[in-house]
Amino acid sequence: MTMRNIVNYRKQAYVKKGLFVYLGTTALKKGHGMCFDMDYLTTTVGERAIDKFGARGLKVVQVPVAANSMAFAGILTQDYPARASGLQLVELALPGGCAEIAIGGLSTVINATMLTCQIGPDAGRFTLGGFKGRGSALALQTKTITAITDLAFASLDGTAIEATSDTTYTITKTGIGTACGYGADPADAATQYTCVVLGGGDDDEVVTPAAVNVLTAPTADTITVSAPTGTTPFISLYVYKGNPSILAYLYDGEESGLVEFVSPNDNVAAQHTLISGVTFVCGGYTMTTGHSTSALARGIRDGQLKGFAGLGTLTTKGYSVTTAAGIALKTVGTALATILVDAAGENSTLVFHGNFGTGATGMWKALGGSATEA
Repeated sequence: MTMRNIVNYRKQAYVKKGLFVYLGTTALKKGHGMCFDMDYLTTTVGERAIDKFGARGLKVVQVPVAANSMAFAGILTQDYPARASGLQLVELALPGGCAEIAIGGLSTVINATMLTCQIGPDAGRFTLGGFKGRGSALALQTKTITAITDLAFASLDGTAIEATSDTTYTITKTGIGTACGYGADPADAATQYTCVVLGGGDDDEVVTPAAVNVLTAPTADTITVSAPTGTTPFISLYVYKGNPSILAYLYDGEESGLVEFVSPNDNVAAQHTLISGVTFVCGGYTMTTGHSTSALARGIRDGQLKGFAGLGTLTTKGYSVTTAAGIALKTVGTALATILVDAAGENSTLVFHGNFGTGATGMWKALGGSATEA
C-alpha cells in the first residue's frame, strides 16, 4: 500500500455495515437508530409464531419503541423517503464500529460524552446518555450547542414555558428566539428549525410530547410553533435545524435498553414504558396534591438494569416508582417499596436478579443513586 493510500485509509472511520428489511412507510433519517423486530410474524403458514420464520432472525428492523428497546440493530447510513407501501432494504452501521449519529439536546466532547438512542417523539435520535451498551455511543467529535446552527438550543430542566392564545402557540425561554434567528443579519428563517418537546406540565396538566415546526422567532426569548403540546405548561425541549450529527463509536455488548422521557402528573399515574434502560423524569413545576406514580414490572432476565433520573425540580410532590410486580431489595432482607424522584440530577439504578430456567420470579436490587428510597 502506498503512503498516499495509507493516509487516505487513516482518514476513514472503521464502519461495519449490513442490509436489513424495513416494512414501514414513514421516512427515515440518516443517523437515527433502528431496532430489530424480534417477534415479527404473520398469519401465513411458515410465518407464524410456531414456525421457523427467518425474517425475525435479525432481518426486519423498526423505529425504536418500548417493545423493541432491548434489540438495538444499528444506525441508518442514509435518508430513506416515505413510501406508499412497506418492504425495502435499508443499510445500517452496526454496533462495534463507527457511524454518524443524529443528536439533539446536548453538546458533546470528543472521547468523553456518551449518548443513547431514545424512544418517544424524536425516536431514533441520540440524546442524554443512559446505560453503556448496544444503543449507546461515544462521541468522537466535539460539537457545541450554538444559536443559529444545526444544534441550536436546549432547555431540559423544565423552565421553558408554553402558552396558547387562539391558534398561536408560543414558547418562552431566555435565548430561544435568538437561537432560531431573531436579530440575525441576515435573519435566519425560523421555519428551518424543529422544536422537540420531551415532556413537562404544571399542577393540573401534562404536555403531549411532540416534534413541532418553529414558525417564527418574534423576540430574543420567544418562538411560535406549529402545534400545541399543552396549554400553559413548563416544558423540557431542544431545538435543531436540519439533522445535526457527529461521528461516534457504537457500543456493542449488552443492550443499553435505550432512554425515554416521562411527564409526572399531579396525583395521577404517569407510567413509564421502558422496563430496562433509563427513564428521565421531566420537572420544573409544582404538583400540589399528590405524587405521580408508576409501577416497575418484574424484569425479564437476570442482570437487567433499570434507571430513573430527574431533569428538573418537582416542587411539593414528586415521581414515585413502586415495584408492584416484583420485590426490590436495598440490602438482603430489607424491602424497598418505592423510589421517589423530585429533583434535577436525582437518580436511582436497579438490577434484576432471577427468572432462571422456567421460573417467573425474581427481585430488583437497588445498586445506588441519590433518589429517595423507602
